Formats: sequence, C-alpha cells, structure tokens
Amino acid sequence: MNKNYLAITNLDSKLSLEFFGEFNLYNITTIDNQINEVDFTKVKIIDLNFSKLEFLDTAAALYINSFQKKLFKKNLQIDVICSNLTILDTLALVKKEQLKEHMLQTKAKKSIVEIIGVATYNNYLGFLSFISFLGEMFATKIHYLMSYKNIRFKEIAFELNESMVKAFGIIALTSFLIGLVVAYQSAYQLKIYGANIFIVDMLGISILRELAPLITAIVIAGRSGSAFTA
Repeated sequence: MNKNYLAITNLDSKLSLEFFGEFNLYNITTIDNQINEVDFTKVKIIDLNFSKLEFLDTAAALYINSFQKKLFKKNLQIDVICSNLTILDTLALVKKEQLKEHMLQTKAKKSIVEIIGVATYNNYLGFLSFISFLGEMFATKIHYLMSYKNIRFKEIAFELNESMVKAFGIIALTSFLIGLVVAYQSAYQLKIYGANIFIVDMLGISILRELAPLITAIVIAGRSGSAFTA
C-alpha cells in the first residue's frame, strides 16, 4: 500500500479511505488499483478523508464523483471529511458541471416538425436581412447618383487602382499559365485526330471568352476581397 497516496483502514462495517499528498491525473490508476482490492460486501459506512490532501485536480475530482456514485448505488453511507475549502470547491464545481452535461444529454430530442420550423424561420430571417441589405445598397447608390457632389471620385479611383490596375500583373500571369497548360494538354489530344491546327482557335474561344472572366473574378476576389476583409 502506497501511503503517499492512500491509506485504507477497515474497522468492522466501517471503511476509511484517507488520501495524502497530491491526487491528480498521474496517480489515479495507482489509487484505483488499491481501491479495487477492497471488499465492500461487509461495509456499510465509508469515510472519504481529504484532510491531509494537499492538491486535487479536476481529473481526480471526476474520479471521486464517479466513485461516490458507485457507492450510492450499493446503498452505502458516505461521509466526506475535509476542511480544505479549495478541495471542496473543486469537487462541487466538477459535480455541478457533470449535472449540466447530464441535463444537456437528457434533453428531449426535437421533432421533425420543430426542426423544419426552426430551419424555415432562420432562413426567412436570413432572406429578410439579405433583402434589407440590397435595398439599402440600391438606395445609397441612387442617392449618390442624384447628388454628384457627394460622390468621392478620388477615393473611388484609388480603390480601382488598388483592386484592379495593380492586379493586372497576377491576372495576366495566371491566364498565361492556364492557357499554356490547356494548349499542351489539348495539343496531345488533338494530335490523335490530326486536328492540332485548331489549337489557336480553341484557345482563343475558351480562354478569352470563357476562362478569362472566371480567372479574373477569382483572382480579384482572392486578392482584393481578402484585403478588404482584413
């Protein structure tokens, strides 16, 4: 028996468990092995003595609360002996949090009608917020268009330069590299059918008409949009 952690005294129908030093996550297994060797069949009263315990962490408090529940199920009387308010507060706090968790777990599940209703109402509120935002945006634009003096041309030009003109280099590079990859891949496939002379026409249509606007939008959103967010 390791007296640095736990001392077990059995007197007839009364069992005393006296804890010493520190009771934490690292010695729970040792103490649990000692307790498992005890025969509780002839015991009616159990004293949990923490008067000589110097430190108790939450893991050990969880173990003690679980141990007390097992003893209550066996209809045993438990007496807690402790004058250290810190240890008592730790035990009370852990027990309180366990009760909260148990209440959350045992909460009745929502019916399918309630789930659909809540989801529909949340989507409705989101839709109203979106419409409200669009309305305010259009109203503000109309207000600015009707009063040219309020339009900040200098700031608009600055933002256009920062988000569009300065992004021209990365957009051009991205478009060039994607076009190069598409050209190489298409040349290999079209060569099989002897149609590699149509690579230029294909790239002109697919890159300039289709991919270029998409690439530009993605780069602008990734470069300038993230900068605005930051």
